[in-house]
Amino acid sequence: MDYRQLPEDVSSSSLPPEYSALPPEDAMAKEASAEDLPPEDGSVPREFFAPSDGETAGTKERKTGVGNADAGDPAGKKRRDRVKRFFLMPVAATVAATSILFASVGYDPLSLDIFAGSSSSATETADASFPSLPNLSPNGNVPGWGILNEEFVRIENGSSFSWIVAGTAYVPAGITTVTVPGITYDASTNTITLNNYTGPALNINLMGNGLRLNVVGTNALDHLLVWGFGYGGSLTVTGTGTLTVNASNALPYGILLRSEDSQTCLMVDSGVTLESYGTTAAVYVEDTKMQKAIYYKSALMTGGSRGSLPSDTPGCSHYTVIDPETGLPALHVLFQS
Repeated sequence: MDYRQLPEDVSSSSLPPEYSALPPEDAMAKEASAEDLPPEDGSVPREFFAPSDGETAGTKERKTGVGNADAGDPAGKKRRDRVKRFFLMPVAATVAATSILFASVGYDPLSLDIFAGSSSSATETADASFPSLPNLSPNGNVPGWGILNEEFVRIENGSSFSWIVAGTAYVPAGITTVTVPGITYDASTNTITLNNYTGPALNINLMGNGLRLNVVGTNALDHLLVWGFGYGGSLTVTGTGTLTVNASNALPYGILLRSEDSQTCLMVDSGVTLESYGTTAAVYVEDTKMQKAIYYKSALMTGGSRGSLPSDTPGCSHYTVIDPETGLPALHVLFQS
């Protein structure tokens, strides 16, 4: 999907003063590589710009495993430009500084958490219900793009892919689905089941807001990544088992939902135990149109309070769990009954 431009061109969005040093868009058209990233001057950590596990900067392997995204492809470039404009750490530092300022006068800014049903970091309250969402089925109409046939569920181990679900757009490339022990997909209920499965990254694309991840037994993933691309990339984690993500803490994110300007959220059902780690954020929902993007029902969440950060995409926000001690995204989050 790297070769498509988002319906809304964010390249002309106004940016805060600290972003003024960014080069003009045409200067950023070359391949994004580690050498092209901003210098490590202490303001933005280099790892924040590194691809997530299973992604290769500048190629379609990041999502499709096919072709090159740069050859005559301004859309792929704009997607990378958008990531380069996303400077979490300056924003997070501002949040932390504001927290310290309010604390000096005896005021807790985290009490302003916009989420109904939650107050401070010490008294997070579970949700009574999950939201009613549009676009529940896989591979629906993407505004401005139509039906793309690019839905997929795949296990990624470095450059090796095991396709559980593959849309018809991938058939010309010779991609076929396989059976992987411990992981199945039921199209009738749009449900992926992990049954005592341990594996690398699970990468999911355009499977709709009705996608469920049923957890049975004891399970572990190195990374859980879901893409929405203007249609919907929500995930409901359910079941009676346990799932641990990025336990080695080797990756920036454990659970990452890249909403891509869609109504996308993470929902954790009662009965399941979900634990995630990350060196940047354990749980992160990026560029969603939802006014609330992390839900959990009849369960206990530890790690901090749900909170939001601004996005440079109009009408969207980033959501995460905020560590009350640092004011930054929590690096370990646990949902359990």
